[in-house]
Amino acid sequence: MVQSIRKVAVIGGGATGSQIAAVCALAGFDVNIHDRHEETFSKNMEEISQHLQRKVEKGKLSWQDLEDSFARLFFEPELESAVNESDFVIEAEIKDRSIKRDMFKSIDQYAPAHAIFATYSSSIADATERPAQVCHFHFFNLELIDVVKGPHTSDETAETAMDFGKKLNAWTQSGDRILHV
Repeated sequence: MVQSIRKVAVIGGGATGSQIAAVCALAGFDVNIHDRHEETFSKNMEEISQHLQRKVEKGKLSWQDLEDSFARLFFEPELESAVNESDFVIEAEIKDRSIKRDMFKSIDQYAPAHAIFATYSSSIADATERPAQVCHFHFFNLELIDVVKGPHTSDETAETAMDFGKKLNAWTQSGDRILHV
């Protein structure tokens, strides 16, 4: 059974995380974005705003859609408040494995029991108490999402991640391969 996703947390407000957050908000999801540095998030959101304004000027997006999407974006400096009501947590942090493992241990403590964790990284699922709810969720140019099951990822988690990706208006694929996430 596919789980309903309403609230998303994006962990990491750098260029990639900010773009992912904007895509989620444009698709109608409420998005909490967490970064250790608010100025990084603000700078990247300004660049995204300018990019989306150009889409409005070209007629590819309405002003109302732009305003509505930005009203659904919330910066949360505290990790606990960023994830404590989230259905889907997307990790877009720096590539330091030890930082990511520690972060996932914290997310595991704060996120609701039903929350799904999506990561680009391998060997992260064992940092949580719920490896069945962790999947590899990789964006390619924000138009393609590759969803890959880890050795412990449940079918429901993979199906929910695929469904969520489609709601982001991205082409979503699931390979038969299994990654160690």
